[in-house]
Amino acid sequence: MPTFPTSINGLVLVNTMAQLEALDGAVFNSVMVTQVSGGAQLWGYLPPPQTANGTTIVAGANGSYFGLEPLSGSGGGGGFTNPMTTAGDIIVGGASGAAQRLGIGSAGQVLTVVSGAPAWATPSGGGGGIPATERAINASYDYGILASAAASTNTTAFNSMISAAISEGNEIYLPYGNFTINGPLNVGSSTSTNITGFVFKGAGSINTTITQMGNNMPIFNITGNLMHSFKFEDIGFAYNTLQPVGDTASCVFQINGGSGSSFYNSTFRNIRAQNFNMFFNCTSCSAWGLHMEDIWYGDCSLGINNITAQAGEPRCEFQNLYILAPSCTGVLFTHNAMTAHYDNIECNGLNSGATLLFDDGGGTHMIGHWALEVATYNASGNTILFELHNSVMLANHIYLNTLTIGSGATVYAFHCEQTSGNISYYKVSYAFGVNWTNNGAFYVSDSPGGQKCHLGQVSFPWGSNCALTVATFQAQNVCVDDWNDETNVNFLTNTATQTALTFNSPRMQILNATLTQASSITIPDSTAVPYNLFDGRRFTFVKTNKAAYAFTIKSTNGTTVSSIPASAQGKIELMFDAGSLNAWVVLENTTFS
Repeated sequence: MPTFPTSINGLVLVNTMAQLEALDGAVFNSVMVTQVSGGAQLWGYLPPPQTANGTTIVAGANGSYFGLEPLSGSGGGGGFTNPMTTAGDIIVGGASGAAQRLGIGSAGQVLTVVSGAPAWATPSGGGGGIPATERAINASYDYGILASAAASTNTTAFNSMISAAISEGNEIYLPYGNFTINGPLNVGSSTSTNITGFVFKGAGSINTTITQMGNNMPIFNITGNLMHSFKFEDIGFAYNTLQPVGDTASCVFQINGGSGSSFYNSTFRNIRAQNFNMFFNCTSCSAWGLHMEDIWYGDCSLGINNITAQAGEPRCEFQNLYILAPSCTGVLFTHNAMTAHYDNIECNGLNSGATLLFDDGGGTHMIGHWALEVATYNASGNTILFELHNSVMLANHIYLNTLTIGSGATVYAFHCEQTSGNISYYKVSYAFGVNWTNNGAFYVSDSPGGQKCHLGQVSFPWGSNCALTVATFQAQNVCVDDWNDETNVNFLTNTATQTALTFNSPRMQILNATLTQASSITIPDSTAVPYNLFDGRRFTFVKTNKAAYAFTIKSTNGTTVSSIPASAQGKIELMFDAGSLNAWVVLENTTFS
C-alpha cells in the first residue's frame, strides 16, 4: 500500500477507525480518496455521513481513505441548526431561503402552496381536489390499528379514525388481519345529525376481520337523522363467542334514529359475519334502499335483519346470501312493510326452528330463488316459514330440501289471512320439497283467508301429514294452478272401474277407448282431512266414443254425480265448491252425437 501524507491543502486524511475516533468532537465535511495514480488524488463527496460515538464516519470500500475538513459553526453537521421540534415537522425555505419549521398537518390534509409558500390544507371536492376514491384512511398506517394491538387500544383508535373520516369525508381502508375490539365503533352520536357517504372497506371478507371481544354490545353503533350512501365492503365481522338470545345489543350493525329519521341508499357487499345476535337491527327509524349482496352469515342466535320501525320501506335488495345458522330460534328476516327483492337465498342447517321471513305491516316481497336445506323443526307448536300479514309475496322458486319435522311439531309454508281488513296474498310459481323426514305435520298454509294463495306448480311429499291445509273447509283459498291446467291430460281405458282420482290428478280425463262394458270413475273425497281440494278445483271428463255403454262419475260413497249415457258422446265439467256446499258441483253436462 502506498504511503499518503496526513494532510493535503488543509485536509486531514485518515485511514483507520482509531484515527477517526481520535477526532471525536470535531466537525467535518467528508471527502474520500477514490483513486491514487502517479501521486494525484481524486476526491469525491459521499452520501450524507452517519454519526457513531460522536464522530462523523463516511462509508467506503476497503482501502479507501476518508477526508474530513474542519468547518466553523455550531449545531448539526456542517453548522446547520435544526429548526424542527415535533415528530412530523418538515423544513421549508423561508425568507432568502433560510430554513424554518413547518409543523405537521391534520389527518387527511395535503401539502399545497398558499400565497407562494408551502402549507397544509384540506383537499376540496371537484376541480383539482383529490378524488374521493383516493382520499382513503389506512387504519393501520394512519391510526396504528393493528391485529397485534390490544382490543381496548384498537377500539379507541377506531373511534378516533371514524370521527375523522366523517368530518373530513374520507373513506376507511382496513388491511389484512383480525382486529379485536372491546366496545362499540360509533358512527355518529346525535339523532339530529346527518351523515352522508360513510365508507368502510377491508381487504376481503376472509382476509380482514373485526372481532368483538365484548358481550351484549354492537360492533357498529350508527346514530343520526338522515343517514345515507353508506358502504361496507370486503370485510368480516365476528363475536368472540356466540351471543345468546338475551344479548339483544349484540348486533353487527345497530341503527339509531329519531322520529322521521332514515337509514337509506346503502350497500353491504362481500361480507362474512358470525356469532352475532342480530346482523342488522333498526327499530327506531325507517330503513330503505338497502342493498345486501354476497354475504356469508355464520351462526346467530336471533336472526339476520330486524327492521320494524316504520311502514313504507321500498327498494331493498337481498342477493346471493348464504345463511348457516343452526342456533337461530327467531326470524331470519323481519322486514316490516318493506318492498323487497330476494334472489339466490340459501338457508342451511336451521336446526332450532327459525322462521324465514316475517312482515306484519303490509309489504311486498318478490323472490327469485329461496332455498331451505337441512333444517330441523322439533319443538312442539307451530312454525311458519313465510309469515306475512296483510302482505304480498310473489315468488318464482321455493325449494325445501331435507326437512326433519319431529313428532308434535307442525310446519306451515305460508300464513294467509283475511282478518280485520288484512289480506295476505301469495303467488308462487314453483314450490318443491324433497328428502323429508316428517313425523309431525307440514301444511302449505295455516289459516287461509279471502285471497287466494296461488301455487303455480307444487311438488311436496303429500300424505296424511302433508297437505295444502288442515283448516276445515278453507282450502278454497290455497290454489294450485297446475292442477287446473287444461293441458294436463290423462287417457282412461276400457275398464269397468277406472283408477280413482286424487286431489292432484290431471284436470282433463279423456275416455277415447271403445267401451265393451259400463265404466265408472270416483272423484276425490270432498270431506277428507287434511284438505287438498280448493274452491274452483275442476275436473273435465270427455267421452269420445259412441259405444253402447255408459260412463258414470261417482263420489267416494258411491253416489252418482253425473254420467254420459250409452251410445253417446259427451262432456262433463265438475267444480269443487268449498265455500258454501263443500261438494262437487256439475258446471256442464253436454251430450252430443
